[in-house]
Amino acid sequence: MNSFVPLNKYILIEEREKPLQKKSLVELPEDYLHSAETQYKGVKFIASASDCHPLYQQWKTATSAVILIVDASMIAEVIIGDSNYLIIHQNYVVGVMETAL
Repeated sequence: MNSFVPLNKYILIEEREKPLQKKSLVELPEDYLHSAETQYKGVKFIASASDCHPLYQQWKTATSAVILIVDASMIAEVIIGDSNYLIIHQNYVVGVMETAL
């Protein structure tokens, strides 16, 4: 069980492997979104608040990884001591893909 329990319609997520970045001639912040192509990203579903849509409750016991497609700019990082958690509100999930582990 995770030590972080999301509440208030938030979802605990985990980033998937990051694709290799192309070198740019101009230095930009790491979290800069340069096009609509990077506006959305796939993240792994970990847990959800009990007041989220009922589908999220079903995914807690899924036998395969559930990948959520989310608005990347709305992912929040919560740092508690040495632990980092990524959360997003259910309103910023735009789709879902279920993939084999």
